[in-house]
Amino acid sequence: MYQRQKKNARYYIIKHFVYLFIFCCIIWFLPSRPQAATNVTRKTMYIGDSYTLKINGKIRDGNWTSSNPRIASVTGKGRIRAKSNGRTTITAQIGKKKYHCVITVRIPVQAIIPNEGWVDLDGPKKKFKLKATLYPQNAYNKKLTFKSTDESIAIVSKNGTITALSNGTCKIKITAADRNKLSRYCYVCVTGCTTPVIQKSDYKYEVYLLDGLDKDDWYSDNSRVIYIKTDNPDINSLDWKTSNGVYRYSQGVRRFADVNYLEIRDDLEVARVDGGYIMSIGFSDPESGDTLFGVCKGKNYINLMENSKCVAFIPCKIKEYETEYKKAVKEIVRQSSAAGMDPFERMQAAVDYIEKKHPRYLANDGTYLYTFAAEPSAELWFKSWRFDSLTTPTILCSIAKEIGGFDKISNLYYDGNWSEHWYARVTIGNQSKDYTFCPDVSTGDIGEIQKINFMDTSKMTKIY
Repeated sequence: MYQRQKKNARYYIIKHFVYLFIFCCIIWFLPSRPQAATNVTRKTMYIGDSYTLKINGKIRDGNWTSSNPRIASVTGKGRIRAKSNGRTTITAQIGKKKYHCVITVRIPVQAIIPNEGWVDLDGPKKKFKLKATLYPQNAYNKKLTFKSTDESIAIVSKNGTITALSNGTCKIKITAADRNKLSRYCYVCVTGCTTPVIQKSDYKYEVYLLDGLDKDDWYSDNSRVIYIKTDNPDINSLDWKTSNGVYRYSQGVRRFADVNYLEIRDDLEVARVDGGYIMSIGFSDPESGDTLFGVCKGKNYINLMENSKCVAFIPCKIKEYETEYKKAVKEIVRQSSAAGMDPFERMQAAVDYIEKKHPRYLANDGTYLYTFAAEPSAELWFKSWRFDSLTTPTILCSIAKEIGGFDKISNLYYDGNWSEHWYARVTIGNQSKDYTFCPDVSTGDIGEIQKINFMDTSKMTKIY
């Protein structure tokens, strides 16, 4: 009995040893197959993308090949470049070992074209179905998302249906869901809704303009500094909204040289000063630079908000900057020109006319160009008469175009040597002349800077 058991055990061991030997031989003599790359075995790329495939975390020289180079090519160091839609396998032979990675190349969204760039909705609950075409049309991921920048004015559904809620202007952001995350905006102007009612507050508010302009001097592409005289101690409670088609943005409270700052809010949009706060308010889109007003007719309003309730309701009419710019140029030429003058004489007469306005130059301490809350911005030259070496030749080039008769008009800030960058050059035939009303000195010293006395509002323009 014992001998039989011993014999069976020996047979069992030999049997399994034979099986193991045969299995090992099969594995040994099988042809070698590509082994997976250690860092990535599959990767999705978009046309134009590049990626370096590593082996054991290192860039390796070797025999790198692509099964379809028209879809994705690869260099001798494993640098892959996606070229066209499809799938290919990248293989690297390092010594006797092979590594592979499957690359899928997809077509990205390169452009979003909405069916409307601007939508007017003339009342509450009015709707518009916003759609968009994606280019190229064979892009892999055609999903879009829609989001309103101000849901108190208009909301938008997942499928792009816009619904008006209150007066004002906002944007609908259209975003492609693919890797590139491209975005476009559609502007929404809501009118015809009920004018906001000024709500009761525990605090008093008076609103002033600091820039010395008239209360009706509101311009696109130009910001104004607002002084809010109030006993409200909460700097974080204040905001601005607009109604009836004005797109408002806060430019941020800059470091004006004539303001004594006590505190600046974290978002840089509100600053505490004696007696209240200041804000810098503008009326163009800071992302695109677009001016958004000509399409919005009628009265416009600025609403001072305290914790989302309207506490001041200020009417204003926005003037389109480019239109006012052209009117100012025409007026300069009309006022300065006389019968019988040639184009060169008319240019000199325009320079003389402007210089009689006694332009005041921005102060410069050598490292910093000062700006002032109590004066119009340098860009609003036709109201402020404040010039520098950029605005001077730019204005004179506009005047030269209005005068006419020149063969060539050059802004030397861009087109000349830096030693003459404050000049405009005009040419008739072989004769050229340079014109400027900016002095040949460093930007002017204005003397001691006077800080604004916010306790004295007599020189400010009250708007509420």
